[in-house]
Amino acid sequence: GYVSNGRTYTMSNLTNNASISGKDYVGGIFGKIIDEVYDRGGITATFTSLTNTGAITASGNYVGGIFGYGKWIDTYNYSTDVAYVKMETIKNTGDISGKQYVGGLFGYITGENGESVLSNAISNAHIKGETYVGGIAGKAEVLVITNATNENSTITANGSFIENAEKFAYIGGIAGYGYQFSDCTNSIAINYTGDGMYVGGIAGYVSNGRTYTMSNLTNNA
Repeated sequence: GYVSNGRTYTMSNLTNNASISGKDYVGGIFGKIIDEVYDRGGITATFTSLTNTGAITASGNYVGGIFGYGKWIDTYNYSTDVAYVKMETIKNTGDISGKQYVGGLFGYITGENGESVLSNAISNAHIKGETYVGGIAGKAEVLVITNATNENSTITANGSFIENAEKFAYIGGIAGYGYQFSDCTNSIAINYTGDGMYVGGIAGYVSNGRTYTMSNLTNNA
């Protein structure tokens, strides 16, 4: 339900085949995993071969086939310490349903300093939410997503929220709100019926900055 580890660790070969339902922070593998350290040394977390096949249903927020919410950060010194997560071979085939921050793999996930990478990710799930909805992640902040695909499913979303007198939605085939992408393909239909902004085949909104490259991005939906 909740995992707090810290420092350097590896988790691998974790599988959930059961249906899971709850309110907030609901995931096939972890509801919420957060590692936040306050001294020098940073964090290195590695995840390999995580799979979910069960339906994940939430009445609230932060919902994903793998994590509902995941965060890795060193709060002592952002400029010199490194806190990052590396994930490889991550797959979900269970349908996902929630309100805000809803994704095929992750509802909300963030690393630090652009070091975090998700690779070899697949989601074949019907995903339903309101805002911050994505085929791989509802919101992927400071996370490089590479070699991710979506197929044989749909995204359905209908919500919006008001900020500074404007309405936002953030809906995307890979991420509703993302950071950096390469070698990603979206083949799932997106049906957004709300009145908020930012809907895209790969990402609804991208927040990056500095120097970066995005390549080999395809939308077929």
